[in-house]
Amino acid sequence: MQKLLLLFLCSILQHLAIGQTIIHRDAAIEKMVKEVSGDSLQAYINAMVSFGTRNTLNKQTENNKGIAASRDYVLSKFNEFAKQSGG
Repeated sequence: MQKLLLLFLCSILQHLAIGQTIIHRDAAIEKMVKEVSGDSLQAYINAMVSFGTRNTLNKQTENNKGIAASRDYVLSKFNEFAKQSGG
């Protein structure tokens, strides 16, 4: 029984050792990923952090702080991206 179990485990380990995962990458997605700028992402994060809290219970009327300001910022960025990409 032990020999059978050992043989079974060895065959599984052998299969896992030689097994190989082939990743097929989509060229369109690869192109989009290469267009992303790390500096731009850092700037977006810094901008969002500068608004302070983005809690939904925060005042919705402040123009430069809180959730209303961050919402307006995100909307303006999305509109900018849409304009650059032709919609």
